[in-house]
Amino acid sequence: MAKLVRDAPTPGDTRVAREIVPGDLGVDSLLAGNGPVGGYRRLLRTALGDARMTEEPVWRRPIGRRLVLLAGGSGLLAAALPTGSPLQTLPAADATPSLTLDLLRRQDMLKLRYEFYNLQLADGRLVAVDPAQQSLIKVRFDAQHVMEQTEFVSASRDDTGPIPPPDTMPKPGTIAAKAVDPSQLVFLVPTTVKELPFTEEGLLNWTSWVMQVVPKSRVKPALYTDLLLVDWLHLTPEASSSWVHLATPLTSQGRTELWHTRLALRDEHGLPDAARGPAPVRAFDADPITLPTPYKSLIGYGSDTNVTQEIVTQTNTINPVDADLLLLSAQGSSVELAGDWPSPAPVAQWRHRSSIGRDNHVRIEQRGFLFPYGHRATVITETERTVVDGVAQFLQRAYLRVREPVKQYQDHSLPFTAVEIAMTTTPNLTASPDVVSGNTFWVQYDTATGQADVPFPMIATDWAGARSEFTAFLAFVHIEDAYDSDGLNRLRTKFSNAAFDDDAFKDGRRVHDLGGQHVAYAPPAASTLSAQDAAPADAGSTAFPTALMYLSSVAGDPLGKSKIPEVPNFGPSMLAAKVSLPAVTKLVQKEITSVIGFDPVYVAKGIEGATAQTFARVQDSVNAVGQVLQALGLPPDQRHFPEIPSEVRVAFSATVSSVGGVAVPDLNIGALSRSLGPIGGAPADIEKFLVDRTFDPRKYLATSAKLLGGVDLGQVIGANGNLLDIDNGPKIVTTPVYPGNDTTRPPSSITTTVDWKPKLPDPGKGVAFGVFLPKTDDGPASMTLHGEFHTSVGLDPKTTYTIKGDLRNFTLELVKGDDTSLHFIDLAFRRLTFETSDNVKPKLHVDIAKVGFAGPLDFVNTLEQYLVSTGDGVHIDVQPSGIEAGYTLAVPDVGVGVFSLQHLAFTAGLNLPFDGSAARARFAFCSREHPFTLAVSLFGGGGFMALALGTDGFELVEASIEFGGCVAFNLGVASGSVSVMAGIYFKLEQKDSDDIVTLSGYLRATGQLNVLGLITISAEFYLALSYTSDGGSNKVAGDASLTVEIDILFFHKSVSLSVHKEFAGPSGQRSLRAAATAAPPKFGDQLSQDDWNTYCDAFAG
Repeated sequence: MAKLVRDAPTPGDTRVAREIVPGDLGVDSLLAGNGPVGGYRRLLRTALGDARMTEEPVWRRPIGRRLVLLAGGSGLLAAALPTGSPLQTLPAADATPSLTLDLLRRQDMLKLRYEFYNLQLADGRLVAVDPAQQSLIKVRFDAQHVMEQTEFVSASRDDTGPIPPPDTMPKPGTIAAKAVDPSQLVFLVPTTVKELPFTEEGLLNWTSWVMQVVPKSRVKPALYTDLLLVDWLHLTPEASSSWVHLATPLTSQGRTELWHTRLALRDEHGLPDAARGPAPVRAFDADPITLPTPYKSLIGYGSDTNVTQEIVTQTNTINPVDADLLLLSAQGSSVELAGDWPSPAPVAQWRHRSSIGRDNHVRIEQRGFLFPYGHRATVITETERTVVDGVAQFLQRAYLRVREPVKQYQDHSLPFTAVEIAMTTTPNLTASPDVVSGNTFWVQYDTATGQADVPFPMIATDWAGARSEFTAFLAFVHIEDAYDSDGLNRLRTKFSNAAFDDDAFKDGRRVHDLGGQHVAYAPPAASTLSAQDAAPADAGSTAFPTALMYLSSVAGDPLGKSKIPEVPNFGPSMLAAKVSLPAVTKLVQKEITSVIGFDPVYVAKGIEGATAQTFARVQDSVNAVGQVLQALGLPPDQRHFPEIPSEVRVAFSATVSSVGGVAVPDLNIGALSRSLGPIGGAPADIEKFLVDRTFDPRKYLATSAKLLGGVDLGQVIGANGNLLDIDNGPKIVTTPVYPGNDTTRPPSSITTTVDWKPKLPDPGKGVAFGVFLPKTDDGPASMTLHGEFHTSVGLDPKTTYTIKGDLRNFTLELVKGDDTSLHFIDLAFRRLTFETSDNVKPKLHVDIAKVGFAGPLDFVNTLEQYLVSTGDGVHIDVQPSGIEAGYTLAVPDVGVGVFSLQHLAFTAGLNLPFDGSAARARFAFCSREHPFTLAVSLFGGGGFMALALGTDGFELVEASIEFGGCVAFNLGVASGSVSVMAGIYFKLEQKDSDDIVTLSGYLRATGQLNVLGLITISAEFYLALSYTSDGGSNKVAGDASLTVEIDILFFHKSVSLSVHKEFAGPSGQRSLRAAATAAPPKFGDQLSQDDWNTYCDAFAG
């Protein structure tokens, strides 16, 4: 039913608008519009009582195309103003329309509501009420869009297929839906138009009208075009656009097309032409969104609720949306919108397709970066209608697409020059990711066992051009948050924490498992080095097999997206890496795992700017290396390194057989240099080393670095503050061997060499070297160590090695140390060399120049001529455990009258073990098993003495002597003998840093009497007393025994009596002291419960 209503009659006009009945002209003439126009005009003339509808209105005169194209909508309005006339004022926002018309047409369902402002009916035409005001026409459409509940889907799908439905779906009838508010078009009536025909054709002829739109400044006029065609957004076309529609219904084969109007661009004649391409549309406002809400088609993934506001900003400040289709009808709108915005716009893309007021497909693509590597990426939220069990449900999914698969780096805080993300599109993301804050979240998906981080396959290129593959977990940082946000600050704070335990990486977000792949942590060495660091090109490799890499984060460009839109304000860095040092590993033939972190000077200045080309610090844990790097980042006077040194100890002692035991340079590796290789020492000492290019070997070497297994090598080399130049440090070099020297082919083997020629200090007055004296009468001492390790490359790698050690002109003063009273023996060596190879028996050459005795053993020097080694007669026994060398010199027996001296011998031996323990020397007069004997008349005795010393100090001294007499008699009928012997045994032994002293004395008296050969009586009395001091424990033990034997013919009887007693001293054994002070036993201690029960049962009646 059509109504013509005059809501605001002009003053004095008492005519009342009446309802127009379709029967007046018939349905075809009125609603369908197929009747003659004159009939419709007669209807209006009859209704309004006005006969002035015979001339064409002025406003229908053609408007020049140049005016339309050059001036746009605003130009049309300005052109319509008479020259020199004042600008007309617009109606207020709360203005009441002067006339309202509901235009209904049943056949094609046309339904429009017209509101006329400053226009009134006069003689069947619309004329201005007040020429000083602007006249407008508002055309209102009923709700053009229905907001609809969306269901999120996290299951994966084929990119070419529909989104799979979730496990549970809402039942039909329970799905939330809500119609939006009506849409409206507002048109300006040019001032040159004095009147408008009040006809159906005239009211549908919008071509010459100019739309009143919200400008890009978003300063809304009082009345404006407002299209509500999608969730939350208010859209407006450009004023230069127009609308295309039919003024009359279109019927074919009994069916009439739904009336609709379509937005289109104007052609060169100013007429709308839908074939000219998409019309621009802007969003000028967005309704506030209160979460949670079931309407999520335009809500970004994660916790983002700003997508609609961002679209509003971008369509007005960057470029509008292209409307391939924007159609309005009584049944709702149909749109196909496409928005694309360049970086750094937060929303990269918006695609929207709907039909008859219902969305079919919505796609939002939001920009951001992947933390910590900074690759550009977008999160895509895709919502589409899918038929599930016969019901067209609105399903939504989200996934991430990497827009910058390969990112380049030049920062020395990272070992990679490029990192590639091999997976450019993730599976569907989980509905509720681990949100850090705001629009920053960890990229997660749903698995069979629950929610988990998406594993991104990464391919990284290091400084040497080698590629490594690993898996990383990444966080998405929205571009608006990539410069300064709470979420970003939280991530950077967590990743920048340098002091933590290794257990902090159980989630894997800060650690990469590289599985032993080689990574070059600094640019490899060139063919030549500077004169200052003259050394072989491969003196220090920068590539190491890497087990784990621990990440950190550094601040990027703080200027923000307005300056560098493609670079976020964060970047990756390496805090630490758990690596294997190939040179050291091959040297000691076992895996040496270290934790390294970049040296701050190298990070700031690069490899050429770093002192001695030092690029990394070495510790034994991530926590320790983090603390060291934090301290190095402070001014020198504020640095506090870890109290307990955590440098990686390269202990050769476990495989000392490989280096012969001559010199075991156990190193405390604290840094890595490209020109020098591993550098030993604590962080503070390395700083001095790098600045002064000298090092103190006492701090460079571990305390367990021993010479001959027992001499502190650092104390010897660095005695009296002797500082060595860099060139005197150990050189560990790893070099690939190429077939035919063709470097374009893969290496056939890897050769690692170690060379060390430390400069030993000249012994001077007041210089203490412990037991080691670096000189002999032949001159000062020297030491060299050379090792070569060859490892083949292939499926079955094998390692062969050759190690040589040479130590010349040195003396061992046993066991002098710092106490001259313990100076017993001097061993002067001309040369001590060792050579070993795999599967070959070690070769040892010992050239002892002189053996001298000192202190209490000075008297033995009279035997020096017997002890000098000429290289002949030396007994050398090489065993897997070590090498033993020694002499045994026997002194001829001496007998003069009643004097007899027999079994006198001198032995000397040297034991050089291969297990890293100290070298041992033992000197003895006779032995416990073979003592010397001395007899003078009826008195006699014997004894032995032994002394054991080591390069690590005193070990054992023991001595024993006994004396006595023997008398025999024979009286014919009786004969017998009596003997009395007394002896003393002393032993001093050092064990586990404690002195064990044993002193024993004994008396033995025996007698025998035989009568006529029939009766024999014998008796033996033995008395012994021993004192033992073991560390803090002292005790005295005594033993006495008496044995009497009687033989009468065939009868034999023996009786023995013995007694043993122990006494604990003031610091004696606790068991003895406890026994001495124990209380008398109680009844319960003497009788068990079972015995007591048996006893009681015996008396039970």
